[in-house]
Amino acid sequence: MSRLFNVSFGVVFLSCSLFQSPSFGIAEERTLSGEQIRELVTDKRATGTTQDGFSFEIKLHKNGKVEGSSEGSVDQGIWEIKTDTLCFKWDQWRHGEYYCAHLRIRDDGQYEGFSKEGRLTH
Repeated sequence: MSRLFNVSFGVVFLSCSLFQSPSFGIAEERTLSGEQIRELVTDKRATGTTQDGFSFEIKLHKNGKVEGSSEGSVDQGIWEIKTDTLCFKWDQWRHGEYYCAHLRIRDDGQYEGFSKEGRLTH
């Protein structure tokens, strides 16, 4: 699988994550289930870096709306959990295409996103 992004989730946005990685009982691969993703992201801010090195900040609202900023660009859209993936459709970013990613927790407590096919989709 190819890495899409690295991300930290926290209730308060800071350059470092305030979020303590929960003990989900994740299997050896440590890929999160849909319910684990929902618990992690709902009404949270996330900061991270894309595969291309662009930093971003997004806010995932409980009602399925998402707002984001990256390198001086801002956008909004929708998010949802589909099976065991976190899916987005931005109004402008990524040309408005719908895309999904699996989330995996790393040993350092950060999260990585992967496409189902293992392709980069930054």
